[in-house]
Amino acid sequence: VAGMQYLHRLLGPIINRIFEEKKYVELDPSKVELKEAGCAGLHRQQTESDIIQQSSNLLQSYLSELLTSILQSASYCPLLICQVFHQLYLRVQERFPDPEYR
Repeated sequence: VAGMQYLHRLLGPIINRIFEEKKYVELDPSKVELKEAGCAGLHRQQTESDIIQQSSNLLQSYLSELLTSILQSASYCPLLICQVFHQLYLRVQERFPDPEYR
């Protein structure tokens, strides 16, 4: 399997941290579990909107870390994967040639 070590090195630390943190993340309003927030004696019920916003922020943070890791990995990306990405890039350019998509 081309690139398995690369993927483990690239994504492993971030994915492991996400699982270890065990933070509640939900974007589907029909599945949001309302919970109390705050210190003892100062509890308030979080709203659905609060939870979705916190979840969105957390997911954006995780995705930003993943993207940064991917962008910084070019020096050790296996040649085969680089070639696949290059072909994908060329096909996308063919399909969306307008400057607004570059």
